[in-house]
Amino acid sequence: ELEFQNVNCAEPVSNLAIQLNKNAFGLSPANQQVVCNPPVSIGSKGKTSVQLLVNRNMLAPVAAGQPANPQIQIAIKNMSTSQVFYFAANFSIESIFAPGGAVDRSAFIDAWKNIDDGKELYSTLSDLP
Repeated sequence: ELEFQNVNCAEPVSNLAIQLNKNAFGLSPANQQVVCNPPVSIGSKGKTSVQLLVNRNMLAPVAAGQPANPQIQIAIKNMSTSQVFYFAANFSIESIFAPGGAVDRSAFIDAWKNIDDGKELYSTLSDLP
């Protein structure tokens, strides 16, 4: 969900565009166009939803042995004025989990098999209590 305020744009804000840089989660907007309905006049606030999808082309590389960076760099453009607002937001991984938490067994196995073998580590443990 996106909440914003029109601080100083004389004409009501009605159309925005959103873009995310590559990130550790591969997130990108389903649609870059964001329509404000009703338009947001100066001094007012608006709220809209932006659906995010996982896109392999948007995955940022993560150095081996390093944690993924939860920060996502975002740009929002006012299509009426062409002004662009840049900011970064920390993404909480918990927000992409399904409320029920269950995944169909065959879907999980298929997803597991699609993981690149180069990213898989395994070893044999012995002498466990």
